[in-house]
Amino acid sequence: MEESKWNIAVPDLGTSLSNLQNTPAQFYVKERGTNSDENHPNIWRGNIGLMYPSDYGYMTSGENTTGREQCLSLPITNWHATEDHPECYQNTWIYNSSVGDYWTMISDARNNISVIRIMNTTDDMNGSIRYRGAELRHAVLPVLYLKNTVKITSGEGTSDDPYLLPT
Repeated sequence: MEESKWNIAVPDLGTSLSNLQNTPAQFYVKERGTNSDENHPNIWRGNIGLMYPSDYGYMTSGENTTGREQCLSLPITNWHATEDHPECYQNTWIYNSSVGDYWTMISDARNNISVIRIMNTTDDMNGSIRYRGAELRHAVLPVLYLKNTVKITSGEGTSDDPYLLPT
């Protein structure tokens, strides 16, 4: 397994994530920014990381009322507004899992103990992204990069039939 370069720049997200209007594409750009200081480098090298907020945004399939393209044009921070956009977060495999809140790769420069989390445990915040404390009770989903030469040998990518990769 080779080391990968993980962008961990603290995005210029302002004073409150809940006031932001960031689509998945806007998060993607900010996640790859160059903001850093001695306490917050903008790159980490390693084998395994965590997903980014933009990864969460891009995993939606949308559905009938709010299709994928419309979901991708909406701020991820407002997906929890169930009256407006329930199909954006309800049609992600994370929302349909039974785990809970998930950490992402991005932290809060204003507070060393806060990270951006995907909320799945608070009914009025389900499907949203918020800065919250990095608590041990929340889930982590390991992420790795595959070279474009790696081919899936079998599997459908489901929990019952996972992808198998050559060893």
